[in-house]
Amino acid sequence: MGRRAAYKGLDTLLEAHLRLRAQRPDATLVLAGPTEPYWDALRACYPEAPGLVDLGTVSDEDKAKLLSVCDALVLPSTGESFGIVFCEAWALGKPVIGARAGALADMIAEGGDGFLVEPGNADELATRLQMLRDDPALRQRLASAGTRR
Repeated sequence: MGRRAAYKGLDTLLEAHLRLRAQRPDATLVLAGPTEPYWDALRACYPEAPGLVDLGTVSDEDKAKLLSVCDALVLPSTGESFGIVFCEAWALGKPVIGARAGALADMIAEGGDGFLVEPGNADELATRLQMLRDDPALRQRLASAGTRR
């Protein structure tokens, strides 16, 4: 959710999704938010990206609906000043994954209310995604901790 700028870590997210998808063919990555030339160029490098759903810009109402039905919110951004979307996800009972960079590194308690991954590390992100996908109890534990926070 959000602008498709270079600092958002979309290259890492897309690579991690493709790695997860190789193990779990039904995995789906949903993106929502306005595009920028960076995203258009990155997307052109992956003409075949199975399981990728790109909704473009969505309303605040649709954003809340998307957060309410997702399994997790993933934003491996390296340039967030706060990361309000994590609070929005926690408020809706969703676990989160962010990059160990900037404000996100201080916002998420690693393994407590979400996961942090090294910026640019698609393997680590794919591993965390698989953990959340395969363990509903873990998703619930992280989400509940985030909601309490």
